[in-house]
Amino acid sequence: MVRGSINQIPKESLFDVVTLWDVIEHAKEPVGLAECAARHLKKDGWLVIETGNYKSADRILGGLQHWIYQLDHRWYFSPDSLKHMMGKLGFTNYVFSQRVLRPEWNGRIDYRGPSKRAFVADMVRDLAHANRHFSKYNALIRSKSWEMSGMGIFAVAARKAKQ
Repeated sequence: MVRGSINQIPKESLFDVVTLWDVIEHAKEPVGLAECAARHLKKDGWLVIETGNYKSADRILGGLQHWIYQLDHRWYFSPDSLKHMMGKLGFTNYVFSQRVLRPEWNGRIDYRGPSKRAFVADMVRDLAHANRHFSKYNALIRSKSWEMSGMGIFAVAARKAKQ
């Protein structure tokens, strides 16, 4: 196990698994980071990436105050965008976590949709911003069709293609 920057790992060091937990969204060049991680994998090695899910109902509910919009986050990823990036780098056999791998976070793979009761309560409490409430409600309805939209944070493992 090596803890630290990937640049600190000797070039000849190869691993069965390389993990990037809460890293890729901060990287100046996320594709370059994933390429560097791939160079440290043995044949059939696995790259595991965990990051916030831009296409989540949590992000819509949180609005601009949502934690994903922290100033140190340079990039936003969703399960489909990360899978696309990893596929371009030659990764295959994607396995997405079925739950958040942090004890303080709860989430479900599927998002069942917004609460009509909460929508009506928001409207009654703040009728002056009805358009904002309708917009958020409609965005939450659309998010039901997004892959893993119930997960504010997700992890994906992908196998390095045989070379």
